[in-house]
Amino acid sequence: MSSISVRRRRVYVTSSLLLLALLLSCRSRPDAVPPTRLVGAAQPLIEFLEDCQSISASRLASWCGELAQSMRACTAVVAVCSPTENLAEGGTPCRLAESVECVDRKDLTELGLGDEDWLFQGPLPGILSAGTSSAGTVELRGRSSSDGAIRVSARLNGSQELPLGRWLPSAESPGQFQLSDTGAFAHARWRPDGGLVPQRTGKRSLADRLYGLRSELFSATVLTGSVEVVAFVPNPGDRFPGSAAALDFHLRRPAIAAMESYIADLQKEWPLVRNDYSFNGFEGACLNNLRVMPGLAPCYLATDSALVVGWNRTAIEGALTPASRSQVEVAGGEGAGSRATVDFAALALADRRLAATRSRDVAFNYPFRSLDVVGRRDGSGFFFDLTLHPLVAP
Repeated sequence: MSSISVRRRRVYVTSSLLLLALLLSCRSRPDAVPPTRLVGAAQPLIEFLEDCQSISASRLASWCGELAQSMRACTAVVAVCSPTENLAEGGTPCRLAESVECVDRKDLTELGLGDEDWLFQGPLPGILSAGTSSAGTVELRGRSSSDGAIRVSARLNGSQELPLGRWLPSAESPGQFQLSDTGAFAHARWRPDGGLVPQRTGKRSLADRLYGLRSELFSATVLTGSVEVVAFVPNPGDRFPGSAAALDFHLRRPAIAAMESYIADLQKEWPLVRNDYSFNGFEGACLNNLRVMPGLAPCYLATDSALVVGWNRTAIEGALTPASRSQVEVAGGEGAGSRATVDFAALALADRRLAATRSRDVAFNYPFRSLDVVGRRDGSGFFFDLTLHPLVAP
């Protein structure tokens, strides 16, 4: 290649990086779908995308595979693309793989990225934005570590108005874990930014009548706003995984009274039979004769600090067994943010057992050992630290 061609190529690449830097510093029009942008070292990106591709035979997996293939000849990449028009009006989504350009790895330093770093920006996925075009953007900054883990910092911008935004974590600490994760595939503790149940005014809805969502139980005078959820690997033959939740309260006696009032209200709408229930010195009740889903016979117990509600007795008793060492290590201090863990080996076992009850094949493959997430509200958005641990350490 001639020196003139090399210089032209260099000018083009530098111009692309400058354009990307300008785009990263600008905000899209409020009524437009934000462009999708990707820049970073190619090899860490390829490895991450290959893991994504191996999870399942989904559209996301195909997208990851196409994107990984587009950058195999590169040491570093830059890509910017936009949909042809507003997706809600029938526009065509951009194909990021067709926008990939190879760049020199040392050019990444101009954007503050290291040799193992990558940056992705784009519109929030539909599960959060519910198909709206201006609900917010997501920014992911990833890095591969020497221990084989992938660490991703994620920021959801302008997401407080999202349909699910009220369930994202607030800036306040939710406190220490209280439930056991022994035999669990997922465990989370957080303070929802919008509270446990939205304030309701006007005419009572069907959900209000059926589930008692206007009950005093869900008021801020009874509950602190911190919630913890744990999901267990189902036993062979179970059609649903057992789960339990802890709802922290201010004072034990008013919380029990509110729960019993809530149960009495539910009995007006459902043919429920209430039975006293106790475990490990804690008192509560179970609701039988519900017959809504297999294995569902919800129970609650009032501990010293929370109302613990379970799918059935097995779930609630599993949640109140002594804490495992892994849970104690993840719990962190009182100042830690909202947090969650997923054990992919346990999740794979749960998937196999549930698949067996439905005579279907297992739908997912899990290329990681576990996932740890810490999140919090940060100004106008939400910030998360995610760590994906490898199946086998290098």
